[in-house]
Amino acid sequence: MGTSRVVDTIIKNCRIVNYDYTFNGSIMIVDGKVSGLAGDGLDLPDAGRIIDAKGRHVIPGVIDPHVHLAQTEDVLRSETRSAAYGGITTMLPIWSSPSFKESFEQDRNLIEQNSVIDVGLSLNITAEAGERQVGEIGDYARNFGITSIKFQPVYRGKEAGIFGFTGPDAGLVFQGFRNISSVTAEGYPGLAMIHAENAEIIAKFWDEVLRQGKSGLVAWTDARPGFAEEEAMRSAIFLASVAKTSLYIVHMTGCDGGSGVDYLAREKAEGTCVAVETCPHYLTLTKDDPDLGNRGKVNPPLRDKDAIQKLWWGIREGVVDTIGSDHAPNPLKAKQGGDIWSALPGFAGMETLLPILLSEGVNKERITLQKLVEVCSYNTAKVFGLYPRKGAIIPGADADLAIIDLKKRAKVKGESLHSCAGWTPYEGRELTGWPVLTMVRGNVVIEDGEVIAKRPIGKYIPRQRRQP
Repeated sequence: MGTSRVVDTIIKNCRIVNYDYTFNGSIMIVDGKVSGLAGDGLDLPDAGRIIDAKGRHVIPGVIDPHVHLAQTEDVLRSETRSAAYGGITTMLPIWSSPSFKESFEQDRNLIEQNSVIDVGLSLNITAEAGERQVGEIGDYARNFGITSIKFQPVYRGKEAGIFGFTGPDAGLVFQGFRNISSVTAEGYPGLAMIHAENAEIIAKFWDEVLRQGKSGLVAWTDARPGFAEEEAMRSAIFLASVAKTSLYIVHMTGCDGGSGVDYLAREKAEGTCVAVETCPHYLTLTKDDPDLGNRGKVNPPLRDKDAIQKLWWGIREGVVDTIGSDHAPNPLKAKQGGDIWSALPGFAGMETLLPILLSEGVNKERITLQKLVEVCSYNTAKVFGLYPRKGAIIPGADADLAIIDLKKRAKVKGESLHSCAGWTPYEGRELTGWPVLTMVRGNVVIEDGEVIAKRPIGKYIPRQRRQP
């Protein structure tokens, strides 16, 4: 660079990885943003701190688009630190609020007084407050930068109230889709998020599986067949096309033998505007795992090895756009002490998201590191309206970075992770590839297994109106 200007931080001797290129060089940081990149051999300015990456890879911080949290100080403190240990620098929790017009200032203060990573919000639409929530979607975008709205119609009937709310019916879903479309027309990155499972089909199969006396994790999958997920995806895509809104399918499992991936590949080939997320557990765990039991209960359920293989194919081929953790830090006691029907669905997954993808994806040559950056950072930032502030190591972007050691090996132990859950479905797995430093807007949060940020430095990140 050949300049005497002092910068705040330089990360040198690193392998810089963006979704579309990789090169050896250094990263310069000023005021929490990437101020420049320099190739090896070029002169560097003076810096307040120099971090030697020792030839390791540096990737944009992971953006987790799908997180469930209790909205309390203690949980935000523990879970954002857990996320940072896993190389996550921004998360988008699904937030519960009857009206952000009443709760937003309190919500933002809760985040910024407790989080060590940046946070954007998505709203969960409920039957109880849905008419008001849907009617205020435009206000949420214009006033608070909240543009992603999640619908969970599966939580009606048998599962109504399991998480303290009832899911919206199809009429409310469509009304919400139309209002999101209006927000998009104003220039905001409006996005309809759908949990795609057909509640009525599940109710019938649930009763049938119970009558047959089935139990265990396989019974849970049998009660929520893949075609119930695929049917709900088809219905949501049709409604979104009528409403002319962008659609985001959360936690896609692959469905029966991967049929859902094939269906979405056809839709995308025909130009359908749909983004698809899957999760690390659908890429690694199956309903037949003898060691999981109730701990593996999740909605939608775990599938089989064929679905796993097709999901990895879907990532490589661009059918799957993003990876989310669907993090739900339920205590182990909520999974034990009863049968599969009474156990609470979901488990913690933020801290292990990146190590799972590095170990099972990159190091096993299922995907490249550039593809990992694409689905964990770049695509997520683009889909949710965070790019170019987030999602890439480019001048002007926030200095959200993770230094990766692709050779580091460690066994996953619940007691060694940092979520309040205290356990993990990956217990005992040896993974190769771990983040060793996490930086949020130029602040080192985690380094060599230690928390460096001694105070909350996370910010609420609104989505901005696109410039004409």
